[in-house]
Amino acid sequence: MSVPEQPYLPEPAPAPAEPYAHWWRRAVATLLDTLLQLPFGVASAIGTAMTKGTGTPTSTVIAGLVISIAASVGSLWFGIWNQYVRQGRVGASLGKMCVGILVLSERDARPIGGWMTFLRAWVHLVDLLSLGLGYLWPLWDRKRQTFADKLMSTVVLHLPDVRF
Repeated sequence: MSVPEQPYLPEPAPAPAEPYAHWWRRAVATLLDTLLQLPFGVASAIGTAMTKGTGTPTSTVIAGLVISIAASVGSLWFGIWNQYVRQGRVGASLGKMCVGILVLSERDARPIGGWMTFLRAWVHLVDLLSLGLGYLWPLWDRKRQTFADKLMSTVVLHLPDVRF
């Protein structure tokens, strides 16, 4: 009696030796997310400038107000979508996606959801109120966590091969 032949299954790719995201990746991701808001700020500034000055025609003032308000609403909408909805669902804002990092639950390695992402953003006040030390803590922490990450039980992983 012969043993049935087992199909060949390739070995899974090994996990990175150091999956925790380096501080510089987090900083670049934050910079990219901030730069994505820049067009809204420029449009709002242009709209506001259109409303200034004596003798400005009423139609120009109204157009300036519309541009400024639309840019502000657009900025708010985009910021909420990018920072809370998108990151909460897939684990990465657009900036984080560009550098290949994800914010995940330390417990189950899944995205933490929009509300918890919103709460995590507020908990980052602890990082700020510690004279910024919390933002620098990932430089020497074993899991590269900020104080907010520790309090929220989240980790930021560098997964370069993740497809969003």
